Amino acid sequence: MLTLSSNIDSKSNQKQQKHQKLSLCRKTLETHPPCCTLIGWLRGKLSTKLPDCGNIHTFNSFTPTTPLLREPHRRSPSSRPQLEIYSASGVSIVSFPWKSGPVVQLGWTVSDELLCIQEDGSVLIYDLFGSFKRHFSMGQDEVVQSQVLEAKVFHSPYGTGIAIVTGSSRFTLATNIDDLKLRRLPEVPGLQGKPSCWVVLTQDRQTKVLLSSGPEIYILDNTSCTAVCPPGLSPQAGSVVHMSVSFSYKYLALFTDTGHLWTGPSHLQDKLSEVDTKKSTPPKQMVWCRRPKSQQPSVVLMWDRLLMVAGVCNDTIQFPIEDLCILVGELDGVRIISSTNQELLQEVPLVCQDIFKIASMAPGALLLEAHREYEKLSQKADEYLREIKEQSMLGEAVRQCVEAAGHEYDTNTQKSLLRAASFGKCFLTDFSPDHFVSTCRELRVLNAVRESSVGLPLTHTQFKQMTLQVLIDRCSRKDLSDEAIARAVCVKVGDSPGVSYSHIAAKAYECGRTELAIKLLDFEARSGEQVPLLLKMKRSQLALSKAVESGDTDLVYTVVTYLKNEMNRGDFFMTLRNQPVALSLYRQFCKLQEQETLKDLYNQDDDHQELANYYVTASYREKRLESRLSLLQSAVDEYNKAKNEFAAKATEDEMRLLRVQRKLDDEKGAGLLGLSLQATMEALLALGLHKQAEQLYRDFRVPDKRYWWLKLKSLAEKEEWEELEKFSKSKKSPIGYLAFVEVCIKSNNKYEAKKYVSKVIPEQKVKAHLAISDLEGAADAAIERKNEAEMGAVLSRCSASDRLLIDRQVTMSSVKVESVVKASALVGEGPVWEESEQTLLFVDIIGQKIHRWSPATNQMESVETADTVGFVVPRRSGGYVAGVGRSIVAVDWSTEMMTSLAEVDVDKPNNRLNDGKVDSIGRLLAGTMGKEVDISNGLDWSLDQRTFFYIDSLFSSVDAFDYDLNTGRLGNRRVVYRMEEGEGLPDGMTVDAEGHLWVACYNGGRVISASTLLLTISLPVMKTTSCCFGGPDYSDLYVTSASLGLDQSERRQQPLAGDTFRARVEHPPTSGIRNRQQM
Repeated sequence: MLTLSSNIDSKSNQKQQKHQKLSLCRKTLETHPPCCTLIGWLRGKLSTKLPDCGNIHTFNSFTPTTPLLREPHRRSPSSRPQLEIYSASGVSIVSFPWKSGPVVQLGWTVSDELLCIQEDGSVLIYDLFGSFKRHFSMGQDEVVQSQVLEAKVFHSPYGTGIAIVTGSSRFTLATNIDDLKLRRLPEVPGLQGKPSCWVVLTQDRQTKVLLSSGPEIYILDNTSCTAVCPPGLSPQAGSVVHMSVSFSYKYLALFTDTGHLWTGPSHLQDKLSEVDTKKSTPPKQMVWCRRPKSQQPSVVLMWDRLLMVAGVCNDTIQFPIEDLCILVGELDGVRIISSTNQELLQEVPLVCQDIFKIASMAPGALLLEAHREYEKLSQKADEYLREIKEQSMLGEAVRQCVEAAGHEYDTNTQKSLLRAASFGKCFLTDFSPDHFVSTCRELRVLNAVRESSVGLPLTHTQFKQMTLQVLIDRCSRKDLSDEAIARAVCVKVGDSPGVSYSHIAAKAYECGRTELAIKLLDFEARSGEQVPLLLKMKRSQLALSKAVESGDTDLVYTVVTYLKNEMNRGDFFMTLRNQPVALSLYRQFCKLQEQETLKDLYNQDDDHQELANYYVTASYREKRLESRLSLLQSAVDEYNKAKNEFAAKATEDEMRLLRVQRKLDDEKGAGLLGLSLQATMEALLALGLHKQAEQLYRDFRVPDKRYWWLKLKSLAEKEEWEELEKFSKSKKSPIGYLAFVEVCIKSNNKYEAKKYVSKVIPEQKVKAHLAISDLEGAADAAIERKNEAEMGAVLSRCSASDRLLIDRQVTMSSVKVESVVKASALVGEGPVWEESEQTLLFVDIIGQKIHRWSPATNQMESVETADTVGFVVPRRSGGYVAGVGRSIVAVDWSTEMMTSLAEVDVDKPNNRLNDGKVDSIGRLLAGTMGKEVDISNGLDWSLDQRTFFYIDSLFSSVDAFDYDLNTGRLGNRRVVYRMEEGEGLPDGMTVDAEGHLWVACYNGGRVISASTLLLTISLPVMKTTSCCFGGPDYSDLYVTSASLGLDQSERRQQPLAGDTFRARVEHPPTSGIRNRQQM
């Protein structure tokens, strides 16, 4: 069976898929009697032309790189041919104009060098990227005069060789261009011009030329020209017009002018076959297709639109072809290259035939099928495995799958075979994984180089023959810069775990690529790995830069120490000057370890400022006064050079102070030498030497505030209170008088502290009064300044009894309270602000009325309820809901009709509804008054609706419950505020926008902020009942009250009892929450 696998993409698809990996597609084109099995392999687009219009081309075996010398379409005196080199995937590697003579032949050396053979016998050699390497000549005068008619590039055991035939019909050989020795072969009898056809043979390490001249065939060696006749060639075969030698020079094929194809060994002593091709015209190309497995080579012939394969079985296979093609013989097949694609004509490996042929029972085929069934979770997998095991062929099955994967080109097929092999290995106990692992690695390499971006469509056989090292060398672009190579390595390696760029760089350095190693180190994230290698490469300054960039001070010190030992002192200092961070660190080191070196650094840098600082620091280490003064004088000189007048003056003052201290030590024995100016003055004041201290104060122009502080503390510590009072009166204190108060209190003398409170400025009065525990005085000062923060500070220091008094003071000074609704209610309760109408709702419980008051018009409307009414709230659907007696009723305000919605405490006729409110989703909660609960009063929620606040008035506390907004369930009751004595009973309450509770205090005549205690609002009535925020911006606090239970005397004292009040704070700390109380 003859098959040709094809994956020929259209030209339009090729353009779209130029950089994509092309898949393998098997397609049977024609079937013949079993002779040989071949496959073809497409590895990408090749953008080149076939040899027409004078174009010259050649191809490189294993790595089919294509050089093309293209003639211009329109010839002109100035036009030049273009030499273009393409990869196998059609990617242009280089292109440049050809400026030399006419080229006869292009060819490749075994080391990927391009040979350009010219008519004059000159051979120009370029590398893969178009860089000129060298040139030589195939002869001198004779070759130049007669010119080269034809040339061939061949490979022999000695290397790459060249054979030419000149216009004088003489052949010249060079068997190794790297060791050039030209051999001129003997003349051929009767030959005029170039022969009909000729090839170069290598036999027994000797290079010969086989040629055809008319009906005769000759072999030329070093010494003779011998006529030969192929054995078994039919007499009617005619003259040989085309010949081809196999890749290994073992076989020879001859094509005659009558269409006969003769094949046999190249020594011409035997015959393999003779086939009549029925073609009278010679083929464009004739190439041997080597078949390593069957050892039965075939010959591939190509005419226009026809490809023919002839084997030793005297049979042929013909394949039509659409485009003109080029055939390239390779180690294990023939590469077929057209203008749009490549194919490889190759013998199908036996192991692949065994696995993939129809109804195959080979172990590898069964294992592959078993794995497919296993992936389907089918029990057939076990049946296939048992069949293989019964034949004891499981190891062979794994080997076949691994070997077949190596020969396959489709990655999915590779994966299927390798997964099957891995599956089979699981059932083997003594199977060596080496072959499996090596194949996986090789396929990873092959699949990578087969990509169009690389353009090396190698077969597995070629890869094994080439070796990995040669492949790496061929993949290495020698024209790339070190930076480009380093970047390519980074793209490939990335952040792969276990891969160190420093190790790669070390290898590059070992290979003599120092600059490449440096570029690679730029990608090494660990500076600790970069620096040692840079030091090893003698790149000390770069190592220092990397160490500084790392921010690792230990690493910087390591490099600096290395440089110090390796360089002379001058170069070392100059290197550090270029690295400010390293220089700074080295200076820090010298400050601790090498003082003299530090001085030299400053001197070399002409750093007068730092040198002066050095002298100042050094002076502190001197014991003798004269040495200290000498060093300080040097410092003054350096400060002057640095134009630092302030530092120079300060240093001169230090010298003057030292002399004063020495004098005082000599006169008073004070032990002052070496002390600072402030410490000297403190010591003098402590010794009672006030005149000397004051003299220093004047001489050194000590700031007044500092001197007063020093003397104040000194007098207080010595408890010289009379002297302190005289000092305070000497002139106006520059530090104020609060300092006097605080110093006296610190010395536990409140009596003396009180003397200075009256002198304290208003801004510090509160603090002064608090310092001496005068709370009333502090409160008066805070009220006078109307400062809330100061008032809070006073309140934080008060006890309960003090707080009542101060609260009253605060309230009367900062809150405006007015009666806005003259309701004269018996028990006014339940105020609610109706936002939509901008009206205030409230009830008169005992008066059995619901009131609605408009601030805009100051008009009040009322509805009678015929029973006690505890609360009223707006309703979303219109109207209101109220708690009347024990019934919850709907109120239609326009008709004054009431409709009962529900009744509570049916079994408790003495109970009645009291306070009630609605949560954020419209749920109504209401309390009753009875025996179980004394007085159920204020209700409200926290801002997040998770806490419910509740008041039972007779317990004098505000309680909190956990509240579930979804179910309305209550739990975890606790006390959050307990009323102080004198505050009254807690009644109704509300919550402001900051979450603070405001509680109306029944019989307390006030509303308090139960959360913060920062504000108490006093009212002109005692029986305050409830409160709510309202108004356009919810900054008004409305408070209801009661008149029931007052005697005549109390009524005269509280004429506004029963009214509703509005409290407005001049600077309100908060405002209320917008109305949510709707059902």
